[in-house]
Amino acid sequence: MAARLFSGLLLLALLAAGSFPAAAASARPAPPVFELSRVADGRPFRLQELAGQVVVLDFFAHWCVPCLRASEEIEKDIQQYYAARGGNSQGLAVKVVAVNIEKRDPGQTSRFVAQAGISLAVNDPDGRIYRHFGGQMLPFIVILDGSRASASDPRWVECSAGPYEGSGRLRKVIDSLPPKEPASAVQLAEGPKTIRAEDRPPGMRLSHRVEIGVDGLSSSDLNLWETAESYRLGWPQGDLQLSVSQGLTWADYQPSPIDFAGVPASLEDLRYNLQGGLRQRWPERFTWSGSAGYYEGYNDYRSLWLNEYYRQRFSGLAGYREADPRGAFFSGGGRWEYLPAAGFFQADISYQKDSVAPAYEKKIFKPLQRRRDTIYSRSARFSTENILTRWLRVQNELQVTDTTERELRYAWLGSINTALGQHWVARPALSYSQERPAFEAWSAGCSLERDWNSTWFLSLYGRYYSDTGQLSQSLPESTASPALEAVELGAGLRWQSGHHAFKITAGPYWSLYAPVDPVLSPFLKLYRDRLWFACQGAWSYAF
Repeated sequence: MAARLFSGLLLLALLAAGSFPAAAASARPAPPVFELSRVADGRPFRLQELAGQVVVLDFFAHWCVPCLRASEEIEKDIQQYYAARGGNSQGLAVKVVAVNIEKRDPGQTSRFVAQAGISLAVNDPDGRIYRHFGGQMLPFIVILDGSRASASDPRWVECSAGPYEGSGRLRKVIDSLPPKEPASAVQLAEGPKTIRAEDRPPGMRLSHRVEIGVDGLSSSDLNLWETAESYRLGWPQGDLQLSVSQGLTWADYQPSPIDFAGVPASLEDLRYNLQGGLRQRWPERFTWSGSAGYYEGYNDYRSLWLNEYYRQRFSGLAGYREADPRGAFFSGGGRWEYLPAAGFFQADISYQKDSVAPAYEKKIFKPLQRRRDTIYSRSARFSTENILTRWLRVQNELQVTDTTERELRYAWLGSINTALGQHWVARPALSYSQERPAFEAWSAGCSLERDWNSTWFLSLYGRYYSDTGQLSQSLPESTASPALEAVELGAGLRWQSGHHAFKITAGPYWSLYAPVDPVLSPFLKLYRDRLWFACQGAWSYAF
């Protein structure tokens, strides 16, 4: 088993290695001295030129679609706004410095600068300044107060990462800065240094995010609902995530006509799931992650249905025991940013143990035989993400899984995020998986999203799935599901503003099974065609 898993890992590693461009060799990054070149003419730029002013650093890359709108608004609502008023409400001059972190295709960068109307843009091609301030996503905005600089660096006042929330918050911070004795050019010339946690304002030490979500899937005889609550504690170089979820399954059990011993029953199961994860960035361009979780209850309605079938047939016989489904997992991995904010490679390994509801067999004149009730799974996953242009982001994922009493399963998932315009984004995705002796599955889907002022988002999505029939060696072959086709359609609405975000999606879902083989007759009611209604809702608050 170990040899098979190792061979699978080696194969996927070789495939993954060829799926992304090689990063340019570079020397060890120099200390983060704020001395960069101007995009327009290559002349050097030093922070000392802005001594005594409030400085807004607007980090961008030409392939970042949200950056364009953010840079346009920052130039107009911050740079031009305060220039026309002679400074902030306290009389301090305010200067916006747009910082480019992409060294490839300088022509595209120049076009971005011109389109956004940026008055001062500088290059940070190796991302040293970007990473120094804890940058992990774009847009990324940092406010420095040069009027309060110490003998070594200007005061770091505020930072914002992710979707641009408008100029209101930035103006509030800028106007709150009172004039004090200006820092000298010598003080500012030394550039930023690592800022101690106690010197940062409270809002910069830690970030918090709370999210509550609900998922539902309902048909005429099955209802599946799950609620989840999660909390994320973030800091500039990492985050801690904790979540708890509850899944409730209602099933209307109906035996097949040939199951003379079976009786209808109403089944109900409540599943609990606890999970935690930690990510830490160290050293530069590397992020390490680990997670672990535990659950109690049935993972799917199929297991609940089959357990009832065997309970009704064999519960009175010696050798039958009530099922106690539960499981635990842990995983760990690393992420390498081989191109600053534009190219990533990630590798993860995981281990899972599941105690399942077993199957039973009763042969004439022989005792009841209880099948395997513990399954172990080991998997390795390799993924890449490359931002090729301002409008195109490509992701690839390769995974190999080794499960008890089964052959290795290989799976590939590829997706593309492409901007069709300033307000339209399309996300097509393909997947394929294979397992010997005869299992294959593939899917294709796409979502289309339109945004209004980066506040309201409307999406349409569709997905098709097909497989040749599931395999599960913990059950007799007669319980394996037949070939399946599924179609999912839907629409969603998302809203985000300030610290709050909300989304809801809904649509129909069809699951269509191939004709059931005669040996599957007892499971005609389980493997039958269904029309489902799927819905999802979530609310989050970041502070």
